[in-house]
Amino acid sequence: MNPPCNDTGSLRSIDVSQFDALRAAGEFALFDVREAGQAHRGHLFGASFLPRRQIELRIGELVPDRATPLVVYDDGGADRRAARAADTLRALGYTQVAELAGGTAAWRAAGRPLTEGANVP
Repeated sequence: MNPPCNDTGSLRSIDVSQFDALRAAGEFALFDVREAGQAHRGHLFGASFLPRRQIELRIGELVPDRATPLVVYDDGGADRRAARAADTLRALGYTQVAELAGGTAAWRAAGRPLTEGANVP
């Protein structure tokens, strides 16, 4: 099964198993786009915190190469913060942007652990 794609053929949404494949394949950037308090209560190991409201200000310094694969996620709730973040990143010229479908809720449902706190390795 192929994941949903946008009109340029790049990924729009990936599930947990597709994320595993991306992680195994190589270099990418993973961003938790929730506010810090939410993210510190449980985030994916290796994620960088980039609240949705700071994307336009910080993404250029964090990921200067706009061809770098990016994955964004939220808690999987109705606010669709990750989808809005992904749309913003595409509008800024990032060509390989995917949202982790279901966010941390899907991650937990797949039996995966979340990391708590700030400044964890």
